[in-house]
Amino acid sequence: AFLVAPVESYKEITKVYLPQGEWYYLFSDQKHQGNQVIYQDSPLNYLPVYVKAGQVFAMQSDIEHTGATHDGILRLHVYRGKTGAEFVFYEDAGEGLEYLQEEYFQRSIHYKPESESLILEKSTGKRSSQYQKLRIYFHGFELKTVNVNGKSHAVQHADDAFLEKLTEFDPLPEHHHPYFEIKNLPYLELPHTGEEWVITHLF
Repeated sequence: AFLVAPVESYKEITKVYLPQGEWYYLFSDQKHQGNQVIYQDSPLNYLPVYVKAGQVFAMQSDIEHTGATHDGILRLHVYRGKTGAEFVFYEDAGEGLEYLQEEYFQRSIHYKPESESLILEKSTGKRSSQYQKLRIYFHGFELKTVNVNGKSHAVQHADDAFLEKLTEFDPLPEHHHPYFEIKNLPYLELPHTGEEWVITHLF
């Protein structure tokens, strides 16, 4: 799903070869055609990272250590593309051997551009998810409503950033470095249960 371009810390711009396909710059959603070399600004606070169009990945809120509690929201990022992908979400207790007795929560997630749909299959395993809400971000889409299991559902919009602003306590003053935020990003919130979700009308 990701392409990470290594760059020396003293360089402010670097050349990046993007393979065939379409690629989104992670921090701004700027889209590039692949099979070419591009020039990418590479300030010290932003490593060049790209997401391949059609891919899906999951994130959670920041935590300071593995024993800390997150905010209970599973964030799913879907990138519009001409070809889709499958993403398998899996969670268990994180320790012990209970997963051998199917004490886990697992589901396959399919983005299918040919049918303009996102399908979250019914979960498998005996465990309930530790996330109470599912927030799906739609990158590259222009959406106002979608259909969820056959019913129309309004889509919300918000500005979102993968990296927060540097604080005044950071050694690199913020006014010397750019800050990227994806504006008006459409997203959908659902309860994170094990039932199947079929989301359509993804234009």
